[in-house]
Amino acid sequence: MRIGEVIKDLRLKHKISQKEFAKMFNVKQSAVSKWERGIVATPIYVVDKLPTIFYLTENFKDKLKNEKYN
Repeated sequence: MRIGEVIKDLRLKHKISQKEFAKMFNVKQSAVSKWERGIVATPIYVVDKLPTIFYLTENFKDKLKNEKYN
């Protein structure tokens, strides 16, 4: 599963809109859309904050960092 798909899945499970997610990272909603669709690589600082936002384990974060995306 690509990182963008993971973000979308987590975001939807936690009922967070793209606009709300974008505000968390001070980016435009269109950037989140592009990450989720795999058009643009998700910045590493976003991947680093996913465990905090979604209460994930550090192992999950390491797995995400090792995923090949874009």
